[in-house]
Amino acid sequence: MTWEAISALGSILSAGVIALTGFFAYRQLRALRGAAQLQGFLDLQKQLNAPEMNEVRSFVNLQLPELLKDKQFCEELVTGKIDRARHREVLLGNFLESVGMLVFYGALDERLFFETYVYIAPTTWEQLRPVVDLLRRRSPLLWQHFEYFARRCGEIKASSLNKKRYFDDPAG
Repeated sequence: MTWEAISALGSILSAGVIALTGFFAYRQLRALRGAAQLQGFLDLQKQLNAPEMNEVRSFVNLQLPELLKDKQFCEELVTGKIDRARHREVLLGNFLESVGMLVFYGALDERLFFETYVYIAPTTWEQLRPVVDLLRRRSPLLWQHFEYFARRCGEIKASSLNKKRYFDDPAG
């Protein structure tokens, strides 16, 4: 074997090692991304189920409809002079805006979140819709990712009425 052939074989083997290294690095990065997304999901679930957020969700369900009849309460939303203790609904809207943004930009796996929020997001969006309308008089794009997320969840829920699951089995 000539030195040129040995050199060529060495170059081919080096390229193979580099390609193999790249393949395993890609697999490692995918595993790390999956772990990061799972951790993000678990952190958001912890926030959603925290006592404070449960109180806010109860507030939205039980007290907000009556408060929306109060002219001063609504005026505070329009002017942006919002006391967070009085307007606890804003905490829930901001939380779901964050979730929607993370899903919209692909930072979190949408299948995981749509499975979990398929009922919560559209229902909460409808509950907060009067608040959104008032807030958007001042900030027209407020909670746009929450709106996207709620709409996508609603679409998935509607399209899955005759299916057992919302998504096809990723393994199948």
